[in-house]
Order: sequence, then C-alpha cells, then structure tokens
Amino acid sequence: MNYHPLLIYLTVGPLLATYLSYILYFTVLRSFNFPFYFGVTNHAFASLLVIGTVLTGLSAQKLEYVQQKVSFILMTPHKWLGIALAILTVVSFIYFWMKQVDSSRKLGFLISLSGLILTVVVLVLGWQLRLIFF
Repeated sequence: MNYHPLLIYLTVGPLLATYLSYILYFTVLRSFNFPFYFGVTNHAFASLLVIGTVLTGLSAQKLEYVQQKVSFILMTPHKWLGIALAILTVVSFIYFWMKQVDSSRKLGFLISLSGLILTVVVLVLGWQLRLIFF
C-alpha cells in the first residue's frame, strides 16, 4: 500500500507552521519567544514526518503504475527537492534545538525562508504529479 499521500497531508501543516513561525520570530516578534518555541515544537514533529514522507516517496516511485504514468521531468525535481527539504529540516532542527533563542537573526531568517520556499515548491510539484493520475 502507498502511504506517501497520507504522510504528505500530515507533514505539510507542521512544516508550514514551523517555517512561518520562525519567519515571524526572526523578523517581527523577536522580543516575544512564543513563535520560536511553537516553531521548535512543530519542527520536531515535522522532522520525523518528513523522513517518513521521503522514504515512502522513494518506495512509491518503484510502483508499476507510477513508473508508467509519471514523467521524468516532474519526478526528478520533486524527488531531489524533497530529499533536500528533509535534510534542511533535520539539520535546521538540530541547529535551532542547540542554539534556542540565541540563534542568529540573519541565519534563522535565511533557513526559515529557504525551508518555506522548498516546502511550497515540493508541494506544487507533487500536486502536478498528482494531476497525472486523474
């Protein structure tokens, strides 16, 4: 059974909440710590889910009906950007967990913005792949 679509729906919410709360913290709400801790909590949950999502996605690409319908042009960027998103999510979680609120403002904003952009791009490419099956 293919669990990749289910894990996608469970992963996107915490990922978007994580990176948006970090962007809020590092730009506007620096003196208010709640967005940061909200982001770290979602980040821990999203780190586990994104690893599962990538692993189920790699197993889903081996399914016969996926190989017959999906083009190389959409599958390759979706796969590699998803792997990059997983690596960024886990590494940035380790960074934010260790530094806590003493994180660099510029680096935190860059990590948050790149994570948000990667999440949206992988999601859009996944939607385009999903349209192939209907």
